[in-house]
Amino acid sequence: MGCDQWEAHMHDLTREDERTLQLYHEDEPRLFSSEGDELEILTDMYGSLVSQQFSFGRFGLSAEAFNSILAFEKVFPPYLEAVRAFGSKLKDNHNNGVGICGHIYESASGTDQIIPYGRPPHFLKSREAKTWTAELCYNIPYPALNGRNRGSPWSERLTGVYHQVNLQTSRSCWILLQASAYTRRRVQEALKIHTAGDGVSQNPTELHLILLSSTETQWSEYIEYLDARLDDLDEKACFSRVGKQCHHDYSVTFSDYQRLHLLRQKLLKASADLATCRDIAVGLETRYKDLKDRGMTSSRSSTCSHSLAVYMNKIVHHQRAISSSLQRLKGTAALLNKILEFRDIETLRETNRAMQLNLATLQHIAVQTQRENETLSRIAKQNRKDSMKLKALTLIATVYLPATLLATIFSSSLISAVPAISIDGKEIGAHFSIFRQFWVYVLGTFALTGVTLAAFLFMNHRWRKQVEV
Repeated sequence: MGCDQWEAHMHDLTREDERTLQLYHEDEPRLFSSEGDELEILTDMYGSLVSQQFSFGRFGLSAEAFNSILAFEKVFPPYLEAVRAFGSKLKDNHNNGVGICGHIYESASGTDQIIPYGRPPHFLKSREAKTWTAELCYNIPYPALNGRNRGSPWSERLTGVYHQVNLQTSRSCWILLQASAYTRRRVQEALKIHTAGDGVSQNPTELHLILLSSTETQWSEYIEYLDARLDDLDEKACFSRVGKQCHHDYSVTFSDYQRLHLLRQKLLKASADLATCRDIAVGLETRYKDLKDRGMTSSRSSTCSHSLAVYMNKIVHHQRAISSSLQRLKGTAALLNKILEFRDIETLRETNRAMQLNLATLQHIAVQTQRENETLSRIAKQNRKDSMKLKALTLIATVYLPATLLATIFSSSLISAVPAISIDGKEIGAHFSIFRQFWVYVLGTFALTGVTLAAFLFMNHRWRKQVEV
């Protein structure tokens, strides 16, 4: 019998049920393994125990096999919403399913008449000829040690519970999802003690109480762990220096504020989970009253009522502890915020003072630079004047240079004045006579000029290569 047969018996699906069924089909690849057969049968309680392959992993059971169980027991559609809270996911999406959901329905001539919990008992007794069946499902959130060597040692877990009981025959059907080893051991021990001769428990509410109490045991330790982390941050907030941090002071940084925010999220999630547990206890109390009015409770009914009250008191105690931690966290966050704000203001003041000192230094440098620029300007003006004078002197020297060259040549022995003598031996004048080796002077001059120009060009080329390198 597969999922098609299971859907066939639900002929009056509401729009919400159809939407739940559609989402369930879409999530089947995320919820179930392709070829899994890891199913544990609890014969003493006529139940099935389905486990995940690992935390945040798929169930070790195929979708077809699981749907066959749903079809055989004719499980109501709201249970699918509880199942969708499990399956493969990267992180906790804070989805605990439906919380608690249940009803009592009448089965006769192929029709089902749904009657919610809390209806007057005489309404049920007026139809004693009919067969009445009660269904109930919920997911129990609880903390558990994960055994990892990194990150937080605690993780949030879910245990899914589905219970169907025939109010006439007392036959029960259970489906447990991802029950811990401790919960399974508690259930098996309870079944050995409280199982009647016909193979069923006289009071199904007892098993619900065992499931709740087995998941409540670690709440105190988990809250103590959260309080210890809060104490570390609270100690920093209370005993850190408000002013500038010294060498032996606590290191208060923005990362502490981030850790505080993450801790607040964990506390809020724990508060929501405890509220869910309390809603489950209230729903079970309502269901217990219905069963009591139908005469379905055993002689241990007073014990169940007392155990349920004790469980609710523990949950309320945990809620108060979480509420107190949230109040402390609010004060710690405000104090850390003030410390960081004050230190930021002090840092801004120091930065402002440093900027003012830098500005004064820059102004002093600017004044010195201005004075140096004025000095350089005066030097430049003086250099221009000197350059003008040198230019004038150079011009004068250039003008007299030809005359100087001629005077040098004529005053040398290269050109000499030879007197002219007449026939009768009288000196009648003089004429210039060029030295026979005058060409040596001309040739030497041109040669030295060429050597000088060649040396200048060579040195200039060498300087340019050094500059380029």
